[in-house]
Amino acid sequence: MRDGQRYAGRVRAWVLDGDASTDELAAALSDRAHPMWGRVVDYSEESNLVTNLGRERMTRLIVAESTAVASHIALSTSAIAPALTDTVAMITNRIYTQALTIAQSYLTFGQRYVAYFATTSFGSTGIVTEALLDAASTAATTNVWADASISVSKSTTQSLIVEHIVTATT
Repeated sequence: MRDGQRYAGRVRAWVLDGDASTDELAAALSDRAHPMWGRVVDYSEESNLVTNLGRERMTRLIVAESTAVASHIALSTSAIAPALTDTVAMITNRIYTQALTIAQSYLTFGQRYVAYFATTSFGSTGIVTEALLDAASTAATTNVWADASISVSKSTTQSLIVEHIVTATT
């Protein structure tokens, strides 16, 4: 038997001057003409790789066997070449793991996850790996849904928005 689903996605990361309020963030994420986007100082968009564990979790969502979605985004300073067999142990040198601001299904075959990192989240650090997880821990039971190589840096006067999209096609 072959799995007819193909999984793909993208990660977009925006570095902004200053912090955004919850209302401003919500409005800007639904309106690309919002004034908040004028504060963008860095942007990165990369394809992500959906891991074997992520494929399993996504398939369960699609066939309504589960309602469990990813819940955290982890950022790392280690360069990790994404691989299908990646586990939470592969995401070393984490600088921050953030609960998702938004986790939503759209259409039948897609998931969108957004995490917001405030100016106080972490300091001047280059981020080279991003991963979508179903828990904040490093325990073996934490699943890596997808990961990507990205390239952004933020200072203590900047905030960061990371949007992770996973889609399935037949």
